[in-house]
Amino acid sequence: MVVLRIRLKTTAWDGYNIAFILIVLFFLFLKTQGLRYAAGDGNIYFYMGKLIAEGKMPYGDFFYAHPPLPVFIFAIIFKIFGFNFLLLKSVPIIAITVSSIFLYGTVRENMGERESILAVMLFLFSYDLLRASTHPTGVNVTLMFMM
Repeated sequence: MVVLRIRLKTTAWDGYNIAFILIVLFFLFLKTQGLRYAAGDGNIYFYMGKLIAEGKMPYGDFFYAHPPLPVFIFAIIFKIFGFNFLLLKSVPIIAITVSSIFLYGTVRENMGERESILAVMLFLFSYDLLRASTHPTGVNVTLMFMM
């Protein structure tokens, strides 16, 4: 029988965890600017989520060229909350925030504390991620589930 021992190296409120929380809060502050209506492809994902919430199915009742997981998340939001624009626009931001938590934990465990902070900063403030996390294209949710 193998006994697993978990050793806590640091407390929950060490400097690196606080730095991580501050970085994520700054990212969320930046992303509040994107919580407004914008013309683009993201709105069709909201509509497809509404259709699924009404009982329609992708590929049969309407055309959808991607894997269906992201629009099913929008459908769940429609089922629970109805049409809530801010919540729908927040899905990519929440997904990227969750991904950054997984990234922080993985890098901290495998490489070190300073490297985990650097990895999260490079991840959250890269141009492509800042741009992509404003629009619900599905890549955000997919990344969250891949992490």
